[in-house]
Amino acid sequence: MDEMRQGYLIGLLGMGYGARIPLSHDTVNVRLGRPLVLPDAVAELLANWHITHLFNNVVPVLKEAGVTDKQIGWIFTENPMRIFGS
Repeated sequence: MDEMRQGYLIGLLGMGYGARIPLSHDTVNVRLGRPLVLPDAVAELLANWHITHLFNNVVPVLKEAGVTDKQIGWIFTENPMRIFGS
């Protein structure tokens, strides 16, 4: 699933949409001290559902595909700041 999403993102960046794309993801870091129990199929889908996923797994793939540091700055910093008015 990540490979498909990364391909779409790389394509959009290559088409010049980098100044319009914010990137983030949801993650829950604390579950009241209880382990999260999920069916195997769901657990497999959520294997990369952790706070460092984008920076440890996605950004290296983007860089390997030729996405620049400037474009990465747009999608993680500049675009969200513009959207949320900071």
